[in-house]
Amino acid sequence: MVFIDECHIAFKPGQAIFEILPLLSHARVVFVSATPDMKFFKPDGVRPGFAIRVMKDPPGYVSLDYFKDHHQILQCKNISDSPDALDNIQEIIPFLKTPAYHIIRTPKDLLHLLTISNFRKVFKSESIDADFISLPTDLNFLSVKPLRHTFVFIKDTLRCAITIPKPFIGILYERYSKHPNRSSIIQGLAGRATGFGSEHIMIFSFPDLF
Repeated sequence: MVFIDECHIAFKPGQAIFEILPLLSHARVVFVSATPDMKFFKPDGVRPGFAIRVMKDPPGYVSLDYFKDHHQILQCKNISDSPDALDNIQEIIPFLKTPAYHIIRTPKDLLHLLTISNFRKVFKSESIDADFISLPTDLNFLSVKPLRHTFVFIKDTLRCAITIPKPFIGILYERYSKHPNRSSIIQGLAGRATGFGSEHIMIFSFPDLF
């Protein structure tokens, strides 16, 4: 029996996983994915007997459905180079309560620095004390309660199976895109919020994709 995790990666026709299926003709194959894009999961032409099963969430598990049902997934916006970037950042202020870590995914290159600069401007104008951390290499500090609101700016990290401590997370803000990919978005910051003990987290992402 062969188990393949994160099987939505490289599953398109012509890619690795799709191509090896004929080689596993005498094996039972179990694909596992938290973010399956179902249009790719149709390998009946390669081998018969394919079926899809959806696993139920265990008791106490905080899923994306939970966040959506409790109106805790809001639309992320351009907080970098838009004329409305500062106004868009101000929209998160009502959700800043107890000091917490707020993880912000930014665009690459100079837009990363511009995003941080925009946050500094907004919080200075609002007279809100906050700390700003750019591209940390070690996230162990997330396990320690912050003394004041701390914004952590990242680029392409924290995806797929990465787990973060959740007790002191306040806001997760996904990078805005005009053409978001559903699997990438679910595997991004929204996916990091799922699990146990994360009911308090507010997510800015793409609610229409969930």
